[in-house]
Amino acid sequence: MMKLQSAALLLVLGLGACSGGSSDPKALNDDGYQKISANDYEGAKSDFEAAAAALAGNTADPQYKSAKLGLVETLAHTNAAKAKTEFLALATAIGDKLTAEDYSYIGGVLVSAGDPESGLAVVHQGTVKFPSDPGLEKVLAAIKAKAASDPALTSALSGLGYL
Repeated sequence: MMKLQSAALLLVLGLGACSGGSSDPKALNDDGYQKISANDYEGAKSDFEAAAAALAGNTADPQYKSAKLGLVETLAHTNAAKAKTEFLALATAIGDKLTAEDYSYIGGVLVSAGDPESGLAVVHQGTVKFPSDPGLEKVLAAIKAKAASDPALTSALSGLGYL
């Protein structure tokens, strides 16, 4: 009886599974994007992971896409290789829900974060789905500009047929 009363009290006080925080995916995503703006990547990562977990893999919910893209953006600043892997896994999971803008934005974030090769991998997948998209072409041009001083990037571009 005491355990039941304690559980009921926790629920009334809002101290369930997410003690002290929201379990609303939209609120978590909004908080995550605010933390990205403040360069709080660890806090943002936590919010986006919690939002995705709250949706239990419901890829049809637009908040799932938002959570996963936010997580990828956060990872771009802390672990670019993992960001690339997460984005490409997301592309497999929700495919047609990703836009050319999603590919170009994440590719650009990876380039800006100092990993143009990961950005190239994302942009390349985007150009396969969205040939001649101006946003993807713009990011690709920025990657090509960086290749002038990066032999590995030049090789990657050449291997994909961009040079």
